[in-house]
Amino acid sequence: MKGDVPERTAIITGGGGGIGSAIARNLAADGVRVCLLGRNINRLARVAASVARTPPPAPAAYSVDMASDASI
Repeated sequence: MKGDVPERTAIITGGGGGIGSAIARNLAADGVRVCLLGRNINRLARVAASVARTPPPAPAAYSVDMASDASI
């Protein structure tokens, strides 16, 4: 996918989990800005730190519960 996604942002729900974090790393490596969403801010922070090692821009991470309207 390299070079095919210029100036794009991906919103990844479940960004602190295994599949979400793998998607975030792969997209970030291709230059996509990633926005991580999930319930556990500590897991999100770890993924964001690993994604931040790829070329900028740095990822954003937000703790939300997609099952709760109040959280969104």
